[in-house]
Amino acid sequence: MTDMGEPRVPQIKNLLFGELEYIDLGPEEPAIEDDRVSCSIAIRLNKKYPCDDFQIRLTPTNPFSEESEKVFSAHNADSISLDRKKGKFLHFHLDELTCKTNYRYELLYKGTPLAINGTAGTAARREIVIRTPPARQDPQPVKIAVGGDQERHEQFGALGHCFDLDNASHTQLLYQHIADEGNFEASAEDDIESQPYQMMIHLGDLFNGEFFFSWRNLFRRGRSVFEVGVDSLKAFRQHLASDFGKPAGNGLAHLAYGVYAVADDHDTGQNKAKPPVTPSEYRRRENMEKAFHEMLLMPGFLSQPRDENNPDGPIGRAGPYYKKRVGQSEFFFLHNRYTNSAKNADAWLLGEEQWQWLEQSLANSKASNKVLISPLPLVMGKDPGEDYRAHWQEWQRLMQLCRNHRIATILTADSHNYSCSELHVRAHHDDEPWVVHQHLVGTLGGSKQYVSDEELQCINSPGRPPLLPKGEGFDASLYEGSRVTAYFSPGNREALLPDRTSETKKESQWTAKGQWQNNTHAYASLVFKPAHEAIKRPSSGSEGDSIEMVWQKNSAAVSSWQVHSSLFTCSDKRNEVVHEPRLDCDYSVTWSV
Repeated sequence: MTDMGEPRVPQIKNLLFGELEYIDLGPEEPAIEDDRVSCSIAIRLNKKYPCDDFQIRLTPTNPFSEESEKVFSAHNADSISLDRKKGKFLHFHLDELTCKTNYRYELLYKGTPLAINGTAGTAARREIVIRTPPARQDPQPVKIAVGGDQERHEQFGALGHCFDLDNASHTQLLYQHIADEGNFEASAEDDIESQPYQMMIHLGDLFNGEFFFSWRNLFRRGRSVFEVGVDSLKAFRQHLASDFGKPAGNGLAHLAYGVYAVADDHDTGQNKAKPPVTPSEYRRRENMEKAFHEMLLMPGFLSQPRDENNPDGPIGRAGPYYKKRVGQSEFFFLHNRYTNSAKNADAWLLGEEQWQWLEQSLANSKASNKVLISPLPLVMGKDPGEDYRAHWQEWQRLMQLCRNHRIATILTADSHNYSCSELHVRAHHDDEPWVVHQHLVGTLGGSKQYVSDEELQCINSPGRPPLLPKGEGFDASLYEGSRVTAYFSPGNREALLPDRTSETKKESQWTAKGQWQNNTHAYASLVFKPAHEAIKRPSSGSEGDSIEMVWQKNSAAVSSWQVHSSLFTCSDKRNEVVHEPRLDCDYSVTWSV
């Protein structure tokens, strides 16, 4: 009971969208007006409640819509709830939604709308308006927030803050900026730059998984106060809740396209994690899978078919790799830890199972804009011996795959800094290069970390080339012209800026020391805009009506995609989030069917 004698109502700690899927109508994609989408909502409550008491009410905002109000029931996603009627984690599955449509949603508890605290634009809201993704054949722009490596030690509280181990306040500022960015009154036809974010991609290391420590467990029977690594499901939950859930709050509750993450080594509970071998390591992997599915709707990879085209085939993937389609864009989320394999040099990090899935998925993809998301980078990583460059055969296999499938964007992190790089890829020496743009955004936590001295020496030389793989048989001339266009590390207080003119000298490529702050936290904004030609088609009408020609955007008319990336930063001395225009990057991606 409250002080006023009223019964306590549930508190919503986190609310996230995910599991975006389009309806399956066979091998051919439906017409724009016939396409439908489904998604899920994951909710973390302050304590366990009966799941039957919760519902989501979804109402089209268009008063002339023929679509009626829909109500969806919750199911208990609590992996360790002894009473299956009660749970701290609730999932809702929203079926058959019209594409590119505004809906108002409310979370009902016993029929009454609950306040969702900390959402975009205000302290608490009882209803939130979302816009569903476009149809698969509808080439609409996409605006996403990107960042990774926020793993510090928020669980230490005041003690962690005193020893510069706690980044909760600055990470929270970044998440609030993601929540409030854009004009929430903008329509779907307004410029995408002015609209709110539609989606977030977390590039891994949502928490520091090298150990687990809980002051509260000193006073709890049967609970671990300290764990080497993170092992138990309760430890995984607490890390996600304190390191990710607390700073994010409900600020991402309007991102209807979803919040998606890759799992890097800290997320697995071990630094530089490898595939499990012992029974305890298998249990740890199972606990990691449960915790990330409960809170972030990450696919339960241990129960997924290895071959999506053969659901009756072998079950259980080595790691959490998956893909998400958003209109004419498709995102492929890779995994580099549980999938390690020493059998083949050209499948060392991804493993042959994941390689076959990736190659088949790309071959089947009908999206005109394809994006790879990898926990480990291709260049500009903190340790070339840990990322793809350690095995040039796999590095080259991935680069040639990007060339063959016209992939121009890779998102990655692991290294706690920021960089944009161009990788010029040729199959033969006389080929025109295909340019792959790598965006490394490992700055959510603001930790100090640098590239290697050898890499730094490379990008200080004329042409600013990144450090490429080495080894007998590797032909570096196929990648001639590759360069780093921007680099910033929170620890060295200087930045390599994009080369805006061809006459820029080497000495002027770096900003003066002191212009940047230590412990600078940052996330990136990426906007993908299709350049398309309008084509004519007859409008549908009753028999006898005159057939009017109308303009229609169509996927076949997409000629290229324009990509714009920006960095938003905050620091100890600047307790606000600001756009850093000196690190903006722009490029165009030509698409050919």
